[in-house]
Amino acid sequence: MDVVSFKKKPILGILRGVKADLIEPLVETVISAGLATLEITMNTPDAAELIRKAKQVGGKRLTLGAGQCLRCKI
Repeated sequence: MDVVSFKKKPILGILRGVKADLIEPLVETVISAGLATLEITMNTPDAAELIRKAKQVGGKRLTLGAGQCLRCKI
């Protein structure tokens, strides 16, 4: 996704603390809801693996990012 596209719909979903078995239905729900951008916080257990799974499910339909909750304790 480029900046111009994001400016048209500047909303993203943020997942924190999600379990691996829920990532597939959550990604499908996010896409069905019309969101094109999703962040998974790095203080989520197994965040890197969740991002990989989300990419497999979302493919080109979803832009993924990794974030950090600055107020959260890791």
